[in-house]
Amino acid sequence: MSQKLRYERKLRGWSQADVAAKIGSDTKAISRWERGEALPRPYFIQKLVELFGKDANELGLMEIAQERTIVSSDNFTAASPSEQAVAHENKEFSLIVPQDNVRQEYWGEAPHIENFYGRENELTEVEQWIAEGCCRVVAVVGIGGVGKTSFALVVAKKVQAAFKYVFWRSLRNSPKVEHILESFFQIFPEQRSSDLPINIEEKISLLITLLREHRCLLILDNVESVLQAEDRTGEYREESKDYGRLFQRIGETYHASCLLLTSREKPKEVAYMEGASSTVRSLHLSGIDDANGRILLKDKELLGSDEIWTTFIHLYSGNPLILKIVSEPIREVFGGDIADFLREEKAVFGGTRELLDQQFHRLSKLEQHLMYWLAIEREAVSRQDLWQNMLHPSSKGALLDAMSSLRRRSLIETGSDGRFTLQPVIMEYVTERFVENIYQEIDAESIILLGSHALIKAQSNDYVRESQLRFILAPLAAKLLATFGKAGCNQKLRYVLSTLRITSSQMSSYAAGNILNLLIQLQIDLRGFNFSFLAVEQ
Repeated sequence: MSQKLRYERKLRGWSQADVAAKIGSDTKAISRWERGEALPRPYFIQKLVELFGKDANELGLMEIAQERTIVSSDNFTAASPSEQAVAHENKEFSLIVPQDNVRQEYWGEAPHIENFYGRENELTEVEQWIAEGCCRVVAVVGIGGVGKTSFALVVAKKVQAAFKYVFWRSLRNSPKVEHILESFFQIFPEQRSSDLPINIEEKISLLITLLREHRCLLILDNVESVLQAEDRTGEYREESKDYGRLFQRIGETYHASCLLLTSREKPKEVAYMEGASSTVRSLHLSGIDDANGRILLKDKELLGSDEIWTTFIHLYSGNPLILKIVSEPIREVFGGDIADFLREEKAVFGGTRELLDQQFHRLSKLEQHLMYWLAIEREAVSRQDLWQNMLHPSSKGALLDAMSSLRRRSLIETGSDGRFTLQPVIMEYVTERFVENIYQEIDAESIILLGSHALIKAQSNDYVRESQLRFILAPLAAKLLATFGKAGCNQKLRYVLSTLRITSSQMSSYAAGNILNLLIQLQIDLRGFNFSFLAVEQ
């Protein structure tokens, strides 16, 4: 096939990139096929047949397609061990459609969806991953409210005809993995009356056997519920550690079934096993675009120009749930006028804050500190700049782990230049959290974030420093003034400064500089404040 494919391609004046673009593959794959190092998957064989038309027979594509249907729809284990080894090595599986037309579906807590908007490209991509028959694990990850559950349900409905068993379960209440496995076993008649294994490894082995004997689609929703909060992403709660073993076994063992996951955080086994040509893959689900955002909210009675609509949807990064949440107060309080709402410059409130609280509380302390620095920076910043901000940084390994963890939690964005930033609504949320925590520290006369983070950065560009003043320093000063009055603020800051001189005079700290900036913002007379022997950073 290799020489014939190259000949027919060149005969038509196509490059390898042209063929790759026409069939949805990549240039490296075309090159491997032409060198005879690999054979196309069944999906791409079909695409090549469609592309070359009557010349497909000359390429030997039909013969390859017939030879590679080594997997039986009725009995997956009918292939010989050598055939299974070949299939495993090439990651090749045929699309298996149950021939007896008997399909068992158990949708559990799957929601009812009346309307689904957009996501055409993402749906096609994930459907292709599953329909090619090569993906054993597919994870759909994204921030809360972005629509992962709805997306997974639409995907499952699209591909369900290729599976004999469809099984949906939510992990929202953190069920033990044994309970999930036992409920799955009950859908097989031969397992209902048999004694199930007691050992978890044996139960997972039984699951693998069933995944080999029958083509099954398993969907586990809300996987983040079994992951540990306040730790690196992907780590499991103590009572849920067996889920990691389950995901690993399904991902690395030979079978033609598929496990579809949804999660706010990517399980570590998925992160380790995934790859562009792997049987384990993940999709980061982002917000919907402007057009579909307007369709989503068409019955919310909102008004605004095209430009205002675009600004509004971008403010919330196209997050469908958040857009729905904020639509109600816009209609009820602002008469549906989006521009009037935007003028208030208050994007985070009510249900939006609750949704982001859930995500933020799961972060480790180091991850939270990095989020605060990204909010202080106000614009995209390099990894090196973030490290330099931290006066007492952890090891570079810990910092890299924290940044990677935040990416896998979908809380930070990375530009094409490798710089990091926050989505607008997350930026506002983290900024408000930071200001509130600093206020609480001054009220309690303690020094934590006040010493580890700068309220404003003197070396920042003028427009950034003005933003830091407007959204961090000024709101903090106003909150202190409203609570304690000018005299009370004077007294509080004097005490914090004196405490700093006793406890932290020999340590690098932003506290003295922060106090000085606050005093200036509060227009308090600086005479009588002693900053000697203290490092005044920023």
